[in-house]
Amino acid sequence: VVCEECQLAATDEPETLTCPLCVKGYQTPDTAPDLVGQKRKLGVIAQGGTDLVTGQKVARATQQISQRLFVGKLPLNMTTSKLRLAFGDAKIDTIQWIIDHDTHAYFGSAFCQMASVGDAIKAQESGAIQVSSKRKRKQTARVSFA
Repeated sequence: VVCEECQLAATDEPETLTCPLCVKGYQTPDTAPDLVGQKRKLGVIAQGGTDLVTGQKVARATQQISQRLFVGKLPLNMTTSKLRLAFGDAKIDTIQWIIDHDTHAYFGSAFCQMASVGDAIKAQESGAIQVSSKRKRKQTARVSFA
C-alpha cells in the first residue's frame, strides 16, 4: 500500500521506494514463510492431548460427574419398576422418559436422576444394564453421564 505520489516509483523502481506509508522502503523477502509449519501449528492434537508440533501436553477441561444419567436403547415396553430393578443397588430418584412432542410416542430412552453421585458412578461403570433376559440373546441398554 503506497500513496498516489509513490505509486509510479513502486511499479518502476521498487528498490528506491520510500514513502510515509512504508518508511523503511520496499524490500523483497529472501525466503518464503513456512506455511506448512504454520498449518501444523494450528492445533494438531494427538490422542492423549499431546501437541504434535511442540510435544507439550495440552490441558483439557475435566468433566464434572453428575447424578443424571442417560439411558438409551431401552425396549419400548420398559416400565419404571423394570428400570429400577435393572439398576440393582443404585437408587433412582426420578426418571424422565423421552417422548415425541407431537405423537407422544416413547423413543426408548430416558434420563435417570440418581440419589447420589456414588449411585451414578456405580450405575455407569458397566456402561450398560441388562433389561431383558427372556430372549436367547440378552438385551442391554446403554448408560452414560448426561
